[in-house]
Amino acid sequence: MLQYSSNGNSMVDLESQSSKYNKLNQSSSPFLRQQFIFLLLLLFILLSFLIYFLLNLRENETVPHSYDEIFTHFERNKNEYKVAVIADRDVYSYDEKRNLWTSLLLFGTVRYIPSSISGAETYQVEWDTSSQKELTGVLNEKKRGLELSELKKFNKKLYTCDDRTGILYEINKKYQLIARYIFSDGNGEDTAKGFKCEWMTSKISGNKAELFVGSMGKEWNHPTTGAIITRDPMYIKKVTYYPTSDSVMLEHLSWQLVYEKVKEAVLVRMKQDTNSNKSIEKGYVLHEGVEYNPWNKRWYFLPRRVSLDTYDEKLDIEQGSNYLVSTNEQFEDIKVVRIDAPIVPTRGYSSFKFIPSHPTHIIAIKSEELEDNKVQTFVTIFTTEGKVLLTESKITNEKLEGIEFV
Repeated sequence: MLQYSSNGNSMVDLESQSSKYNKLNQSSSPFLRQQFIFLLLLLFILLSFLIYFLLNLRENETVPHSYDEIFTHFERNKNEYKVAVIADRDVYSYDEKRNLWTSLLLFGTVRYIPSSISGAETYQVEWDTSSQKELTGVLNEKKRGLELSELKKFNKKLYTCDDRTGILYEINKKYQLIARYIFSDGNGEDTAKGFKCEWMTSKISGNKAELFVGSMGKEWNHPTTGAIITRDPMYIKKVTYYPTSDSVMLEHLSWQLVYEKVKEAVLVRMKQDTNSNKSIEKGYVLHEGVEYNPWNKRWYFLPRRVSLDTYDEKLDIEQGSNYLVSTNEQFEDIKVVRIDAPIVPTRGYSSFKFIPSHPTHIIAIKSEELEDNKVQTFVTIFTTEGKVLLTESKITNEKLEGIEFV
């Protein structure tokens, strides 16, 4: 078919042009379709990765999963860490001039020295008094408050607990104390008294993060007769965080059976070590340090006081212990280790943590309270088998009751 062009000077073969166009279109169409499908597939993959990354980013911000992340997100094989300790000033925490209560946050550096350098692996700990921070608050119970007994990093936030009011505080970046929970004693139902919190640890279970807050793990006894007044200190508080729903649940759990199992194991070992013929029925074990180790999935107890005798308030200050207890998650396989260090009866363990990248190494602080109100705190490092890697050294003339890597 021929047709004149618009200027009338040339002819255009429309059929020929159409045929060429159809051939070109037929040859290019499969290629274009393949490119289009490929681009759609690539876009789908990229979107999938983006969604997966965003979901995991949110979950990792709230619930750490790996061994290193549980140990406060430290790098693998790192051998130098920043550590913080916190003061429990008891009745001396009150500042009458300012009408508030005070505590102290002190920072230090922990350095691991491998055997290839020193001949035998060891540690160095240095404290920076120039960087210490004063913590203040006004919340109190019967004019007692801010007697801070533990430090714990949980979901990238640093927490401490007042063993007088039962308040769980978050220490923010401005070193302000933000009250997050008020724990009542015992089962949380039968008394208005604040929970005497002494230790904190965390555990990852599936897609939830659990914070455990415990007390001294023994009955509250009459100061002279030793008669049992209440078993409220044998309860623990469990705060469970669910990242998928961004919700929190608080539970009051009796740990009486757990504490009794640990007590029996420790006192039996103490009888063997001392060749004592005393019955373990009257004895007691007082706790201020309990930690869960995710590396071997075992619970560790580092008692402050251990005695085969009936509780007596005056004699209690000289019942320092050097036993480390571990048990599996079912609290059935119980192992008692004696730390290879001499006992100073007036010194008791007040807090401990596993050292990042060294899951069998423990840093612990021991505080000493004497009758003339003199107090001091020491630091030591040892293994889960009781081998001492750093002998006790004095930190300060403050009563420190919490330690954590920060």
